[in-house]
Amino acid sequence: MEDVLNTQEDYVTSICLGLLAGDIVRAATKDYRDKCLKDILKVIKSNNLTVDELIKIANEVHEDSKSIKYNKKILAAGEVWILYNHILNNDVFDKLEDKGHKIVYSPLSETMWLFWKDFLNHNINETSVVQEQRLARFKENIRLISKALSSQSPFEHNIDNLVETADRTIGYYSGANGRYREAKVLGQLNGIDGNITVASMYENTGIVLGILHKGFEQGNEKPILNLTFDGNKNENQETKIESFMYYL
Repeated sequence: MEDVLNTQEDYVTSICLGLLAGDIVRAATKDYRDKCLKDILKVIKSNNLTVDELIKIANEVHEDSKSIKYNKKILAAGEVWILYNHILNNDVFDKLEDKGHKIVYSPLSETMWLFWKDFLNHNINETSVVQEQRLARFKENIRLISKALSSQSPFEHNIDNLVETADRTIGYYSGANGRYREAKVLGQLNGIDGNITVASMYENTGIVLGILHKGFEQGNEKPILNLTFDGNKNENQETKIESFMYYL
């Protein structure tokens, strides 16, 4: 993954646009995601995957959802393999959406931006200038998509704040995107009522962040519920979620 920015230009562009495309689908309402995905696949098949096309689709996502009223707005973060797989997270977020809550998924493109940003900051070489230019273009595309999604945007208003927050709190800890995961739940998204983080049971980074998080609290953080999964159904977990949502 560290080498992506140092590959062929068209490959880097495709990867970055693909990441953004996935985040647009996740930003859509549950009922609109299937259409959104089909629209993106149509663009890909026609060999026309560009940021301009993604902006058009992002605008449609915003238009579809801007009049919807939600009960609670939850930021979903954590281990990417669990976060984006409804089977592995026992449909936690799908069930909350069915109850009228808004789930804001931490964007994978934002996750990877910080991952590559950190890597370049600590691995300067003869190709760094080219890699930094590519990362800057990715950052600009994230900004454009975030603007198009408007109130539905899952992105930080200033993505550089993620670096500052991670440096101030978790420092050099980088296992399993730990810097991003902590910085995101301490982020600046508007309207968030609470955070739910997910991870596989006994995942080292999830355990470490769970222990350290309270030491980073500044007094204005949103409530956080940390959930772990081992592939089995867990009734106690459902009770935890119900209580968490009730008292938000």
